[in-house]
Amino acid sequence: MLGGAGLAAVIATPGIAGDHPAVGTLKIVPTESGYRISAAVDGRGSAVIDAELTVLKDDESGRIQTRQARQVQTGRGERSEIATSNISMADEGTLEVTLVLSEGARTVYRVTQRITREIPD
Repeated sequence: MLGGAGLAAVIATPGIAGDHPAVGTLKIVPTESGYRISAAVDGRGSAVIDAELTVLKDDESGRIQTRQARQVQTGRGERSEIATSNISMADEGTLEVTLVLSEGARTVYRVTQRITREIPD
């Protein structure tokens, strides 16, 4: 069973207040053996954005952390795919996915989604 993650989780809410040149879209979709994760940048204006997707999985088979990064030039209404990953996961464990968008040294968007898989009693 999927504790707290029975449906796909779609997050697209700004993590930092203010006017953003870009926002992120993070999708986590349950699969038969784990999760399919995808991240994208949606431009609200012209900017050079550094996007970083970090995935941390901790289950009975061990703990892994992966990081994928890409720099994109945004424009109003343009979408850039950043990364897509398939993560296998045991019946019990935790998955934490973070998407961070930066413009130079300034973080303009951050979202974290945490999913815990448990076997019900």
